[in-house]
Amino acid sequence: MKNKNIDQLNNALDEANKIADELDKAEVKIKKPSKLTRESILEELNEIIEEEDGVATEDEDTLFKDLGLDSFGSTMFFLEVDDRYNYFKGQTKEEFMKSVNWQNLRVKDIIDNILCS
Repeated sequence: MKNKNIDQLNNALDEANKIADELDKAEVKIKKPSKLTRESILEELNEIIEEEDGVATEDEDTLFKDLGLDSFGSTMFFLEVDDRYNYFKGQTKEEFMKSVNWQNLRVKDIIDNILCS
């Protein structure tokens, strides 16, 4: 019985090694980032908004405060945007958060900031 279990384990390991070898040999196609466009950025921003339980928008004039994000969701939104686009541009997160005019911030302003980087 012990030998049977060892044989099964060895067979499983051999199969895993074969799969690993095939993956190593496989040609990995890396998706090249497409040129940033307002539309592609808006699409990505909407993905982040929806991940944070907000309401996606198609209108760049939408106020950020109307996206339905709570304070945690807003923070997570900007951390993700910074990860993807280096949004804070050298500012600390605290400096950025304090400097934003939250009442007038529009999706358009966020996209403009990304495109100007």
